[in-house]
Amino acid sequence: MKTFLAVSSVALACASLANAQIGRTFDWHTAAGDALRSGWEKSDTKFTKETVKDFSLILKEQLQVEKKGSTYLLPPVVFGTLVGYRGFKELAFVANGSGDVWAIDVDLDRIYWQRHIDLPKVKSKSGSATCPAGVTSDPTMEPGATFGGRRKKGAAPSTPQDFYRKIFAPRTLYVLANDGKLYRLDTSTGKDMAPPVAVMAAGANVSNLNAAEGVIYAATSGNCGGVPNAVWAIDVNGEKPKVTSFPSPAPEGFVGRNGILIGSDDDIYAQTTNTLQVLSPKDLKLEQTFSGALGKISPVGFSYKDRDVIVTVGNDNGLYLLDTKSLSLALSQTAPLASPVTGLATWETGEGTRWVLATVSGGEGSINAYQLAEEDGKTILKPAWVSQHISMPETPVIANGVVFVLSAGEEGRKGKLGGHAILHALDGDTGKEMWSTGDQVTVPANLSGITIANGRVFFSTTDGTFYGFGYKLEH
Repeated sequence: MKTFLAVSSVALACASLANAQIGRTFDWHTAAGDALRSGWEKSDTKFTKETVKDFSLILKEQLQVEKKGSTYLLPPVVFGTLVGYRGFKELAFVANGSGDVWAIDVDLDRIYWQRHIDLPKVKSKSGSATCPAGVTSDPTMEPGATFGGRRKKGAAPSTPQDFYRKIFAPRTLYVLANDGKLYRLDTSTGKDMAPPVAVMAAGANVSNLNAAEGVIYAATSGNCGGVPNAVWAIDVNGEKPKVTSFPSPAPEGFVGRNGILIGSDDDIYAQTTNTLQVLSPKDLKLEQTFSGALGKISPVGFSYKDRDVIVTVGNDNGLYLLDTKSLSLALSQTAPLASPVTGLATWETGEGTRWVLATVSGGEGSINAYQLAEEDGKTILKPAWVSQHISMPETPVIANGVVFVLSAGEEGRKGKLGGHAILHALDGDTGKEMWSTGDQVTVPANLSGITIANGRVFFSTTDGTFYGFGYKLEH
């Protein structure tokens, strides 16, 4: 008992020191911020609606990307509380299509480390729009330490030792490259924490990664490199990683660059253009199916009245609201939208109002907001507001009731981007603009997404520049 108290006291002292050094910082550990792909930073305390007008350019790194081939930069994942040999750091990890991975010190606006993964030249369609080369999926980390929150069904309560172990244990950055191998990088150095493991054949088009309980999940599409279209589970808990796959029931594979969702009980949600399927964790056994003509984007999930809910889009651009306990029958569906829905996000106010945001592209791009409501004994998504015209909008991210949406540029001839990127901050209750970057960025953005963490919003542009807007924070 004395030993436990001593360990806890030392850990508490270290945690207090870390808190004093870096404030209350949190991770954006996977694409769209969490396993359910909500796009919502729930714990950001760095700004308010009243102070978002004071956002400014705080980071601009011209990363070394080639002029030929796949040069896109993927949106970063963020490690907010690295305790390394160089002190307390907040790092953003960025990958590109040439096999480069960077760790950016977002406080000092400099490269912390860089790692290059040598990738083979893969024949077939690799390098095309359908089958891009290099690293096609955002890296991911396991979720870090959190206070409170909803515990998984049947899970034992966490102990102080569990919490401090998660804070101070080495963290792994998972990267799945075009050579078909999973790389496990040390977040402090970029070096391999374990040898790369072959997961699939080279040349696959891989969705954004997701992770839970030592299992890394991905989905493949496009039949690229001859790799089967499937959901993949890579269990790295043992000495020898175990790979399991579930084949796609649709010829084109699983849709949406955010790939699969992980529910509160670790169930896996994977979508094609005609089904949304629920698979068991690790062994990927089919549990439930929702059938319908669906869109080509990833769904989002959230908790509502002690149940898990999924929102996805039909091919008519109407939104389906689904209860995961009985997935086969939709709770409700919205009226179709006139233009294509290209992304979904969701967040909740402190008073418990649940919002769902649909990104609408086409001639008049916008964000369409819905509120979850009860009407005539039915749970519905009720239209609430539509934003101003936003050209080529990326799926938004949300913090403190502020919706950040990136206009990638202007759609030019033959679908090529022109103009320049603009980051907008909208009032989440009304959709009214509160701030934008205006003309500060002079080239279009990569159509790869945006990240928010700890009072900063990150994105990249087509010239290989990595941007951060927000507050300069004192560490």
